[in-house]
Amino acid sequence: MSKGSRVASARVAAKSAVKIRAALAASIDARRVYTQYMDTNPPVTKDQVLARARARAWAMKNVNLDLATYKKVLARYYGDMYVLGQREALENMADRAQKGPVATANSKPKLNPQGLPIFDPSFTINWDAWTPGNEGAAALLSKPGGLKDLLGEIDIQARGIADYSHDLLGTALADGIARGDTPVTIANAIRDSLSSPERALTIAITEGQRAKISANLDSYQANNVEQIQWTVNDPQDADCLDNDGEIVNLGDEFPSGNTQPPVHPNCQCDVIPVMPDLSGTPEYADLTDEEIAARLDDSEMAVVADLAKYNPDQARDERGRFSSGGGGLEDKHGAEAASHAQTLYSHAKGIEPLLTQNMRDLADKHGTKLEGLDFRLKTQESLTSKIALGVKDGKTPAEVARTISDANRYTMVTDPANYRAAAEAVQKDLQNQGYDVRVKNYWQEGSNYKGVNMALTDPSGNRIELQFHTAESLAMKEETNHPIYKEYQKMDETTPEAQALNAQMVANSATLSTPPGLTNYGEPKIGKAVDLSDFYGYDRREGGNL
Repeated sequence: MSKGSRVASARVAAKSAVKIRAALAASIDARRVYTQYMDTNPPVTKDQVLARARARAWAMKNVNLDLATYKKVLARYYGDMYVLGQREALENMADRAQKGPVATANSKPKLNPQGLPIFDPSFTINWDAWTPGNEGAAALLSKPGGLKDLLGEIDIQARGIADYSHDLLGTALADGIARGDTPVTIANAIRDSLSSPERALTIAITEGQRAKISANLDSYQANNVEQIQWTVNDPQDADCLDNDGEIVNLGDEFPSGNTQPPVHPNCQCDVIPVMPDLSGTPEYADLTDEEIAARLDDSEMAVVADLAKYNPDQARDERGRFSSGGGGLEDKHGAEAASHAQTLYSHAKGIEPLLTQNMRDLADKHGTKLEGLDFRLKTQESLTSKIALGVKDGKTPAEVARTISDANRYTMVTDPANYRAAAEAVQKDLQNQGYDVRVKNYWQEGSNYKGVNMALTDPSGNRIELQFHTAESLAMKEETNHPIYKEYQKMDETTPEAQALNAQMVANSATLSTPPGLTNYGEPKIGKAVDLSDFYGYDRREGGNL
């Protein structure tokens, strides 16, 4: 929790405490309560403990507090602190996921279809200027995550307030009578005891913390954070000191036996996420041979050695296939390719859980099905090969690595009647989340591949591929045409044999029925021979290299 977030929390709590105090003061007619109690002719006693107990018992049985206004104030306060907690969670995740400042700061949260924030390493916020505004009220309508549970428990919370209010009321009654105070003085004492500034602020701090922490945990869970760390902000908080600095899995108990703050009234502890390094689009710095070798383990060096067999400029046999042996890829290019592939793969793996959860949410929301999740990450070997084979025409491995846009890739499948509507709905939601979306429509005559591909760039600059298919077009791609492509990729695409195989894939794809309404959707594209590696993930089958 940043200093700015603590100040903002205190500011919102103080403002709400005023409203809470007013609502508690208005919950009873103190003068009437005094009159009704005196009508019972309470006995005169020097035992003040007994007098208080009798007055409290009477109040518990006979005084009904009107807490309708209090519950409305509390609900709105929950909404305000929940949206504050969402932003605090985003700030916590961004702060712990990045090594240094990001190039472009972003202060507007992106929400998933469930209304929960999406991790953005560029997120920042000016807490000094932040206010809940209408966002808290909007959250009360959508009730994301734990806010729905909090709102459902308001009656229970109010009963707790009422029980303690009866204790305070009874004490004020008995003490006023014992002192011989006037009815007006006793009525004022009753009202003041129920609505003291200290009590109102304690309620505001404790309940605000409950809503804020709920939003923190919802946000962490929505972004696949697995572990959290307890932070004690008050060094005098003896009840929570055993938890300070402890890390547990989300939902597990800390040493105190609690799974989250607040533990007690006025508890101001926080939980922060344990995050991987997701500092944005990876860098591709030029490395020396020694630096590259130091970063590679034995398995990666084996990949480098294998690459020497697949130099695009080396001799081919009579069928157009690469021959093994001499003329291989230069060691420097192979090692650099493996190094950049390692960087790409590590970064893609780091952001994958967040992307996958968002894709699952979008698929569920719009009636599509995610297929091929086993292949949502391009393998490190595949990336190495793609980078090394792209080193030509003066391009460096780093430059080739920057062009790769499918290290993270997803496939959504829906029925033809829902195809365009689902694709457009997903596209719109992604754009609302801050994604740049380029739609490429391959449902064109003469294409060897049929489908809609979305080239996505998220707010942090990460590039992702999303394909849309019908069940039939996916089967055509994965089952019918893939074996043909498996043979095709061994060949020089300029040979008659390769061209014949490509023609067969075009003919197979032509048997598919185009979903309705796609004529004017996206950018028309025709899959050609040179495009095949973008569609047929050859590393999805044993023995492939792309």
